[in-house]
Amino acid sequence: MSASVDILLIEDNPADARLTRELLREADELPVNIVHVDTLARGLACFADRSFGAVLLDLSLSDTVGIEGVTKVAEVNPMIPIIVLSGQVNEEVAIAALQQGAQDYLIKGQGDGYLIGRTIRYAIERKRIETQLVDAKKAAESADRAKTEFLANMSHELRTPLNAIIGFSAMMSLEMRGPLGHVVYKEYAQDIHQSGRHLLDVINDILDLSKISVGKFEIDPSTMSLLVAIEDCMHMVRMRAESAGLETIVDVSPELPPLCADERIIKRIVLNLLSNSVKFTETGHIRVAAWLAPGGGISLRVEDTGIGIAASALPRLMRPFVQIDGSLARKYEGTGLGLSLVKSMIELHGGKIEMSSDLGIGTTVTLHFPPERTGACPIADRSGDGSLSNQIASLEGIRAAPARMRDAAAVGLAHTAAE
Repeated sequence: MSASVDILLIEDNPADARLTRELLREADELPVNIVHVDTLARGLACFADRSFGAVLLDLSLSDTVGIEGVTKVAEVNPMIPIIVLSGQVNEEVAIAALQQGAQDYLIKGQGDGYLIGRTIRYAIERKRIETQLVDAKKAAESADRAKTEFLANMSHELRTPLNAIIGFSAMMSLEMRGPLGHVVYKEYAQDIHQSGRHLLDVINDILDLSKISVGKFEIDPSTMSLLVAIEDCMHMVRMRAESAGLETIVDVSPELPPLCADERIIKRIVLNLLSNSVKFTETGHIRVAAWLAPGGGISLRVEDTGIGIAASALPRLMRPFVQIDGSLARKYEGTGLGLSLVKSMIELHGGKIEMSSDLGIGTTVTLHFPPERTGACPIADRSGDGSLSNQIASLEGIRAAPARMRDAAAVGLAHTAAE
């Protein structure tokens, strides 16, 4: 014999309440202790005095009608299994009751004690499983928040020493305090500088993904020329592409309308896609195109004649940290964050990304901006590019300043770049 279960019966019809009691006495496998009240208000008050294994709730009470009673019980005691009792068969009402938190729906006068007892047992078990799922979800969300906070803190801790590495290595490579001596030292300083900037980019990617995952990443839109942004990005990769024997093509009409978007983010997206194309293309070309779509939005496409990707692997590439070749001895390096960031950042602009690829033929990535992003922004443009490359490049202009001022300015620029 199993332990008895305390049941709260909220029923305003004495005959129905008596019938339910009699039927439950037949359920030998489920001994019950029934507390009967005739209004929803009295039923809700019972929760303050004792706990119950389940509630049998009539849908037609003197102080409530319909599924409103289910909603109120679930609000007062979200952990209690609710079994609705009704005098009529109504599929819509039954579904609505389940959507509001009930575990089951019984018709009065139909079935026997065994059916009611089994319904109560199943309702209690379903509620237990539901509670476990809710708890697991909360634990997962808490772990995700902890992960995000950890990444944010670690990113800050890693970026702080990078301020000095990037700033001072830039000063050394520019020989701002005089010649370094042996020419190889200047090369070493340049290597340190480039490695520091690369590490900072990786840290920034991780931090940005963390911000996006918790909704704290914001865009700063301005009226921009997509053609100019594409040409700037192509200029950054052209030397590397041409040294690999690749042809670079920009196919954008000067008549293309302006785009209302975060220019810094758009350049980052395009540069990411171009860098991927250069990395994975050994022969052929890299082509960037943009056009006004029939619906009024603007589309941007980056295509290459690279190694390509199997169609089955494409969906995985949009997930953070995923790489097709995950081995430590893989030929192509990278963190696997690029396409995930591109997807997230285009979605922050209300757009979407499409990707197609064929092994040995090449890859095409198309970005679609919605029509509301076409044309000038409704707010005033904001000028200025605070990118790390522009800030470090301005170190050239510090040469003429006194030594102590040059040092302070160089470190200050590096610090600002890494913030």
